[in-house]
Amino acid sequence: MAWLEKLRLFLRGLRRFPQAGDFVVIIGVILLLGFIASYFLSRMDSVMAVAVVLLFGLVMGELVQWLKVPKVTGYLVAGILIGPSVLGLMTAEMVGNVRVISEITLGLIILAIGAEFELKHFISVGPKVIYLALAEVLGAFLLVGSAMLLFGLPLPVALLIGAIATATAPAATLMVVREYRSRGRLTDLLLAVVALNNILCLMLFHTVFAFTKMSVAARAQPLDLAARAGYLFEPVWMIFGSLLFGMLVGYALNLWEQATKSDHEQLMVVLGGVLFSVGAAATFHLSPLLTTMAVGATVVNISAKGKKVLDILRLTDPPFYVAFFVISGAMLHLDLLAKIGLVGLAYLFARALGKAAGAYCGARLNAEAAPVQKFLGLSLIPQAGVAIGVAMAVEAKLPEIGAVVITIVLSSVIIYELVGPYLTKLALALAGEIPKKYLDNAPAA
Repeated sequence: MAWLEKLRLFLRGLRRFPQAGDFVVIIGVILLLGFIASYFLSRMDSVMAVAVVLLFGLVMGELVQWLKVPKVTGYLVAGILIGPSVLGLMTAEMVGNVRVISEITLGLIILAIGAEFELKHFISVGPKVIYLALAEVLGAFLLVGSAMLLFGLPLPVALLIGAIATATAPAATLMVVREYRSRGRLTDLLLAVVALNNILCLMLFHTVFAFTKMSVAARAQPLDLAARAGYLFEPVWMIFGSLLFGMLVGYALNLWEQATKSDHEQLMVVLGGVLFSVGAAATFHLSPLLTTMAVGATVVNISAKGKKVLDILRLTDPPFYVAFFVISGAMLHLDLLAKIGLVGLAYLFARALGKAAGAYCGARLNAEAAPVQKFLGLSLIPQAGVAIGVAMAVEAKLPEIGAVVITIVLSSVIIYELVGPYLTKLALALAGEIPKKYLDNAPAA
């Protein structure tokens, strides 16, 4: 019948590649539903909030491709737009309710970063990568710490901010590498350096933090030997306890995997292991990041199926990643930008310069190729979850200095999160490690 033929042709027409106007319509529908839920029904259901996070993030990720910007930036912008700072479709309470998704996803991301410690891969990039990581960490720590001292901040505060400045966001870095299918010496070194960076950052931070807490407590009242020993033992437990616990969990997962028969069972074992590691680490006052990283490194090195399982896990994580970055964007408070001041600007530039100078010196000492020397520092600019987490720990445990620390760090993170992924992409592109078909992946209008 004629009307069935017309319907068939209409449905075939819907299969065309979406144009810019289509995305505008989709965004409009999602936002309209969000406004109806938020303002006419007084609140958005948690399930609907997750749906808005996923769909709006996905659309914005596709939309920013016209600007040749990494999708992760689109996800962050989506979160900022629907979060409390702009449209308010998601209140701070809603963001808190779905934050567990972020914690799960961060565990998956750190597991993947931990897998970069596969001995074969580590040998292929060379043990000199340790020097690279040390150089860029020390560069950021020394330059930022010195800048904070020049602006009159007390030594403990300057050291804490310097330690926080060493962190590079593993999530944004990994997402950019995966999105653009980057391959080459710089990419291999970047992933290895980011993995080591997070270990070194947390080791440095917890050590400085312990000494800072001890000095603050000593000013209030004299400390006996036992009290001082307690403060000094804290970073040892946090660092080595986390790594040991993660290795034990990884070994247990390896034994369990040997008894599984299907890919689905192996996937559930690893996913359950990640969730257990994050939750148990928080319960025993360990570092969830170090613990999960140790799980990934252990599984990939001792399990015969480890690499295969991690590859399977990678196929399931895109929705988690989208939600993670949208929720991260919703958590950013744009009003902090007004408070950044000269000290915040000094942090921004000193950290970037410290990363670039440290990475350059390390690469030059290692006799790396020119692209690595020039662009490794640029690719290490993103900063987010780790920095936010440790800054919040300072605010919670040392409120007398935490307000200064968290204002400087969080206001800077807003800029680093939006600009950092593009700079990582730029560095990899300038090094010639992104294939042209992925570099020019913006869909035609």
